[in-house]
Amino acid sequence: MVDVVDNTLIHATDEASLRYPGWRVLIACVIGMIFSSGPMLFGSMGLFVEYFEGEFGWTRGGIMLSLTLNTIATIVAAPICGRLIDRFGARKVLLPSILVFAALWASVPMFTGELGHLYLIISLIGFFTVGTQSISYIRVVSAWFDKKRGLAIGITASGLGLSYMLTPLIVQTVLEYRDWRYAYWTMAAMILLISFPTMYFFIRNGPADAVSTVANPSTPKEKALYGLTLREALQTREFWVISFALLLFSLLLTGFVPHIVPIMTERGLSVKAAAQTASIMGFATFVGRIGVGYLIDRIFAPYVAIVFFASAAGGFLILASGSVGPVAMIAAMMIGLGFGAESDLIGYFVSRYFGLRSFGEIYGYIYGAFLIGAGAGPLLLGIGHDRLGSYISLLTVFSIVAAAGCTLFLLLRPFPNLEGEQVPC
Repeated sequence: MVDVVDNTLIHATDEASLRYPGWRVLIACVIGMIFSSGPMLFGSMGLFVEYFEGEFGWTRGGIMLSLTLNTIATIVAAPICGRLIDRFGARKVLLPSILVFAALWASVPMFTGELGHLYLIISLIGFFTVGTQSISYIRVVSAWFDKKRGLAIGITASGLGLSYMLTPLIVQTVLEYRDWRYAYWTMAAMILLISFPTMYFFIRNGPADAVSTVANPSTPKEKALYGLTLREALQTREFWVISFALLLFSLLLTGFVPHIVPIMTERGLSVKAAAQTASIMGFATFVGRIGVGYLIDRIFAPYVAIVFFASAAGGFLILASGSVGPVAMIAAMMIGLGFGAESDLIGYFVSRYFGLRSFGEIYGYIYGAFLIGAGAGPLLLGIGHDRLGSYISLLTVFSIVAAAGCTLFLLLRPFPNLEGEQVPC
């Protein structure tokens, strides 16, 4: 097996150096995030909606309910996954999750036209593939980086933006030549042939794990980790403020993502042009994740959150005016910047407020709150569209709620100085 860290780099500890072995692990994490189950599912569903409606006669709200069920399953599984990561390490959870994800994704086209079959498969993806999502990758990079943790998390999370940018383009390209079933099979093959080998050869849980892999498997794999237990975290104001704020913004932003293509096609754009708008939003998400990561190493993270989520509120307001063309693309970019802040902030807030001692479990519960919003958002927007026949009023409400939600971050106190952590703010 090819080792991620050779003997000449074992003792490199300077995170600012390009020779620091954590950067190789970081690149692998970006690739893994591109093929994580969340963005691939939410980023592609908007392109499949019309095919499902036309072939099976399902309603848009009924189709989007599958995303809600997926999210419920993920909410149940996330704390379990977090505990497994804390106990066994992210790598041992991540690798089997990728294989299961590829198999389940390839099986989506095999349902027989019953909506319940779609619900079952999408729910199984939610429960058994949490390990392919940010909870694993953010834990890995948080162990490899301290002084540059915000930037590292931002770069890692940018893989989600790349996924939201690339997924619609890949799906639309396949749809131009074959039917929607081949789009699922193509993506499943990419998960199996790109994601799994990269994670197998390059992901290590932390510097000590890399050293033990090269030198001596019996070497202790972790130094003492500092921070709060789950019970202690639950007693803090920050846990509940962060959970509620991210629930709210995931409802708005993740809820919006699978609807961007239908929103644009209702305004006269072709599916191809609408997919390009979705990809532009994905690019802005990519930029937003790196930008947030860079800034939170230098500026108090709650202030950064306010700026990026306010950008999303402005984007919703512009789209609520019925804009199309370049103006709509600017709005999509503004929303993408806000969407780009979410994953960065979860991992960074958890590591800085609560430490790494019970990172996986605490992250799992806050991520569960985040997913409640992510699951409710697409359903509420889909039902609202079915009843109102338009997205205009709904986008206006989204804009107002997003603007009000920014004030929640003012309730967060300065980061505690946890032993063993270098706190920037």
